[in-house]
Amino acid sequence: MHTSDYLPHRRQILVFRGGDGREYLNDLHGLHVDTGRWERLRCSGTIPEARANHCSAVLNRHLFIFGGWNGQTRLNDVHVLDTDTMVWSRLEPRGVAPPPRAGMTLTRIRDRLYLFGGSGPAAKCFDDLQILDLKEMCWTEITSRSKSGGGGSSGTALSSGSGVGEERAIPGAHLASAAENSGLERSRGGGWGGNQANPNDEHVTESVSIWGEGPGPRAGHSATVLDRRLVIFGGSHGSRYLGEMFVLDTDPVPEPLVIAPSCAQLIGSHLRHYLDREDFSDVTLIVEKRPVRAHRLVLSIASDRFKAMFSSGFRESSEREVEVEGCSFEVFKLMLGYIYTGEPPSALLVGSQSDPILAAELLALADQYMLDHLKQLCEARLTEEVREDTVDSIMDLAERSNSWQLRAVCRHFVRNRDERHASFASSF
Repeated sequence: MHTSDYLPHRRQILVFRGGDGREYLNDLHGLHVDTGRWERLRCSGTIPEARANHCSAVLNRHLFIFGGWNGQTRLNDVHVLDTDTMVWSRLEPRGVAPPPRAGMTLTRIRDRLYLFGGSGPAAKCFDDLQILDLKEMCWTEITSRSKSGGGGSSGTALSSGSGVGEERAIPGAHLASAAENSGLERSRGGGWGGNQANPNDEHVTESVSIWGEGPGPRAGHSATVLDRRLVIFGGSHGSRYLGEMFVLDTDPVPEPLVIAPSCAQLIGSHLRHYLDREDFSDVTLIVEKRPVRAHRLVLSIASDRFKAMFSSGFRESSEREVEVEGCSFEVFKLMLGYIYTGEPPSALLVGSQSDPILAAELLALADQYMLDHLKQLCEARLTEEVREDTVDSIMDLAERSNSWQLRAVCRHFVRNRDERHASFASSF
């Protein structure tokens, strides 16, 4: 019900009293670690009201007290004691203060106080992490909450900007189940378990996000610090006593992100802008007496037919203009659009209401220029057109264009049609 903190410069353990079974107290006592002698310490200033089940932490020569229970209501006030002058002050941090509570923990890591858990009105337990930035004297906003893990609660997971240790620094410790992706990260984020952006790389206090699954609601637990890690153990929630351990890495190793597009991605996304453009074009294809500017390298990568055309020894390899015969300008332009964008023409989309003759002509051209993916798209589109009055012509097209999948569909149609006819004839 009380708190105790060691002050190295005083060589004392300071105990801020809770209740003694009869009343709530607010006196301060010090135990000299060298002599084992107790001393009641005289303080002045704005002394915290009597309370129990509060929490405390030390930064340098200052003792911080938060919340607790005064016998009538739960508290969420913050007081600080200057242990040189022994003067108490009440702090009024900016930001949204945590809800009143008791039985929580307060842990100092660097210039931050980490408040976790506790019980509120009607014995409701909290599973939130609250952070008081002592440099800014501001409660930090916690964002990016996810479902909590331990304790089997349905509360929210903690959110701030770092990671939880994947290494099992403490034998038997139960790390967050999302240990590979949690940690504190300044709005930017943090977490129970893994690597995220380092919140200490720049001074930002607006918000913090925690990744990973943190402890469920609880009170009466313990919290300690191991290097930069906050370790939460045990506690209770209702009638259940909890025994798992969670570790929050408040300053994880930054994980370099590879998010810039690769060269291949850049080429793929920009290539479409060079279709029939004069920029860098080195060949003009003449189709039905109409020019289409293109790039030998692009065409050769996509099509072995083009590659052979532009290889040494062929007339097309040295000519600036190349005549293309045997197809319409419209269909040839659709094929080039596919090569430069990688996207199928709208006429080939399944369910398209476009003229199937366009898909048939594109199928023949795709076979001629050895564009297998485009050819398969054409086959898929034309299978929708297989019926009694078209199956023979589509079968003939499939044979001429080496479209074995389309041919198989036609043969399936004919086979089942003939069986139906035979069955119908035998019934008379």
